[in-house]
Amino acid sequence: MINQLIQKIIQYFLIEIRKDENQDVFKTYVVDTTICYILEKLSPYIMIIFIIFILLLLLMICIIILLLKK
Repeated sequence: MINQLIQKIIQYFLIEIRKDENQDVFKTYVVDTTICYILEKLSPYIMIIFIIFILLLLLMICIIILLLKK
């Protein structure tokens, strides 16, 4: 009996989520805000990784130039 009730609730929930107006609300208030929050928190780390990558690239170029001069 409880199993059937849970099944019906899940089916109802899935039907409601598939409606366009509910998808828009879900995307706006859940997905977009979550993605914005995650990007806001990760942006400093992404910048640091980018800077480290550029520095490593410059270092590799300098090493290659020094090796070629010898």
